[in-house]
Amino acid sequence: MDKIEQKRIEEDLEASMNQEVLLLKGLTDDFTKNLDCIGSAYLNVSHHGVAMAVKSSCLKPERLDETGTLWWPESGIKVDTERLESTYAVDHSVMGAGVIECDFERAANGFSVAFLSNDYREDLFELITEAYAQERVKAAALQRQRFLKRPNFDACACCADRADRIRKNTEGHPVSKILSMYAGTASKLRFHLAADHVDMLCAWAIDEIRCLSGVIVCSGAKHVLRLDASMIHTIQIMNSVKGGTTYSLMKCYHSLGGLMLEISLEGECHSEQWHQVCLAADSSYHSISDIPSTS
Repeated sequence: MDKIEQKRIEEDLEASMNQEVLLLKGLTDDFTKNLDCIGSAYLNVSHHGVAMAVKSSCLKPERLDETGTLWWPESGIKVDTERLESTYAVDHSVMGAGVIECDFERAANGFSVAFLSNDYREDLFELITEAYAQERVKAAALQRQRFLKRPNFDACACCADRADRIRKNTEGHPVSKILSMYAGTASKLRFHLAADHVDMLCAWAIDEIRCLSGVIVCSGAKHVLRLDASMIHTIQIMNSVKGGTTYSLMKCYHSLGGLMLEISLEGECHSEQWHQVCLAADSSYHSISDIPSTS
């Protein structure tokens, strides 16, 4: 690396450390009703190794009740604003435009609105966020604060060893194999991420699936799912009946016993196949079958 390149990297690093974000007054009705004016965006939810996003131009939520629950019906997203700790506006994100990030009691950046560059109104983003700003915060200080509040998933030696093997062979993980069965097909899987601060339920067809260093990424026409398979400790498979329809259901849990993600597909014929995939995997995977016996 020559001196010019090194200097450029140092300058970029210093600039990122000195970047400021706006601390906003929260997801108030007056604020959220203006989001549609800025442009289309990805609505993102995340919790404990799972992140899911949907592209939408309907960004104004409905308020379900007096408890502070916001609902985006077309996207299948509910956000509990009573658990909201702070809201930030960031000028630029990886999408090439501004982003609204929300920190909750137990989930840093657990919900965000990442605007897309194709129809982005930067002038309106700045105008609206400045109108609801409380103060400017150093981005580096915010990242340190989020790092200190992250949940502790320190694993035992056995779980750490399994996670390392998953990172080296993510394609071989049972969930990766099961999701790959439906990539490029018309089958619409139902994905449900439920946490204290957010709930997202949506059904969509997987166009493409990629695996890298323990992470499974599924992409659809409007949706993206990012699942850290190295955090999955237990897989539970069962049949479930909702609204008179039977579904094959798979639940993924992390090492602390919390539910990470539910994946389901209409019809009870899939659950046994999923269970067999889990049984054929490395014996260190924990798989539970609650499928009724047909014998």
